[in-house]
Amino acid sequence: RRNLSEYVRRLFRVRQMDLEYTLWQMGNLCFRPKKVYRTTAYHRQTKLQWARDDPAFVAILSGLVAVASLAYCIAFGKTVTRRFMCFSCS
Repeated sequence: RRNLSEYVRRLFRVRQMDLEYTLWQMGNLCFRPKKVYRTTAYHRQTKLQWARDDPAFVAILSGLVAVASLAYCIAFGKTVTRRFMCFSCS
């Protein structure tokens, strides 16, 4: 419970996020996933944890999903509320 509250608190501290490493990681996940795996495995060996304490990846990914959803709604003439209502009906 404490770890989750710390993670959420860090989500709002943009200055402390490692955005450069996060963007590097996202780009390399698309083109060189093996390199990202090696870096993560090395991190696991040195820090004894798989997960990152930095919520930058989640924040950027959430923003990209929001932009993609908005682009979809604009491209197909759907409103966001109408789109959610369609999901609940089916």
